Amino acid sequence: MSDYHDLYRLDAKPVGIGGRGDVFRAEHRHTGAVVALKRRNDAITAAGDRMRREIQVQSVIQHLNVMPVLDFDRDAYQWFTMPLAETTLDGLALPLSTDVLATALRDGALGLKAAHASGHVHRDIEPSNVLRLNDAHGSRWVVADWGLVRRPQGLTTAEHTQVGAFLGTEGFAPPEAYSDAHAAGFAWDSYSLGRLAAWATTGTWPMPLNDLVAPEPWRRFVRLLTDNDPSKRPQEMERVLELLSYVTTELPAIPGISDATLAAAKRGDAQATVAVLRAAQDYEHDDAFFIDDVAQLSGPGLDLFVQQDPVAARTLLDLMDTHLQDINWGRRDFNYYNVPLHWMQRVAQAAADAGTLDLLEDACAVLFRHEPRWDRWDQAGKSRDWISSLHGPAAKCVAQVLREHPEAAKYYGALKHAVDPAIRAVLLTASSKSDDG
Repeated sequence: MSDYHDLYRLDAKPVGIGGRGDVFRAEHRHTGAVVALKRRNDAITAAGDRMRREIQVQSVIQHLNVMPVLDFDRDAYQWFTMPLAETTLDGLALPLSTDVLATALRDGALGLKAAHASGHVHRDIEPSNVLRLNDAHGSRWVVADWGLVRRPQGLTTAEHTQVGAFLGTEGFAPPEAYSDAHAAGFAWDSYSLGRLAAWATTGTWPMPLNDLVAPEPWRRFVRLLTDNDPSKRPQEMERVLELLSYVTTELPAIPGISDATLAAAKRGDAQATVAVLRAAQDYEHDDAFFIDDVAQLSGPGLDLFVQQDPVAARTLLDLMDTHLQDINWGRRDFNYYNVPLHWMQRVAQAAADAGTLDLLEDACAVLFRHEPRWDRWDQAGKSRDWISSLHGPAAKCVAQVLREHPEAAKYYGALKHAVDPAIRAVLLTASSKSDDG
């Protein structure tokens, strides 16, 4: 093993301590160049293999946003040197400004894009592994600490990455890190970048596997990058860079709609609500957008939208129905089920008020399938009050749909207020059948 003591003079105390190596400020004895020297801090074989991998990968990926290796122990891979960084991301005061964070994430994504192009997955993006350099190439952020990298297919070794063994940094590692880290895909790094953005904007170290909602303008960026399902995250850094551009240039979060318009719609602005609902069809595959954003638009703007374009309202109703069936509820509060359920009821109510009976039937059919299933007391009360208020053609229409959904008829049961005779007959029939059963 070549002895670094012959080549470098190290400071007494390390500037960084890691699980596999300590980093020291060091000065080359002959040239006076100041560098960072990382040396192994244990004798575990796996640690040596990790350092070898780190040296090899950082030497192969030649990119300005990947920490370069300057010199290393060519005999036993016990140490290597790299440029001395100005700071790490976790050395900055939180929360970070949008400009600083966007620059760091953009540089990091560019470095990861180069790594992914050669088949490498970092697997340990966290605050201390994103460093700022300032050298002849200018000031920039680089991705460092590639000791947990997953190498391309055919070059991986499962010896130190067993199925079920956790890899990464808790709070920044994705769900798949807890099951099969060896099968990590590029979406692993997307998740970690999203968690990095959440940490940097909230000042909160993320708890493992718990959602961390970022403030605007980062909310959507974080939500899309940190989906628990790897297939729903950006698979390429080019997509991450695109989403990042939406944050920094205030491009619309959905086609044709600015963040300001979406915020106004959620505050109850009717025209903004109509604008968002018209654009929502272009984002039909985004289940979280429908459940978390569209479902909150249940005021007068939704009524106006139903009145103006019942065909488009029917399309959104179908999409809401599909997303509510398929979505992974994850860590949303159980009471949040009231929100999309109320949206469906409001569509039905608006259709009844407008006399659009076809849409009323469709909306009730969707509502009557979901409401007994989720059994949310607050929304059940609103639906009962609405059904009790119906009369005339709308009541007969709802009665027909209730007859086709006996579970819903049983669920609504005896209503407090007087109801249309047609609805009362269906509810009594359902109740008597339940008693007979």
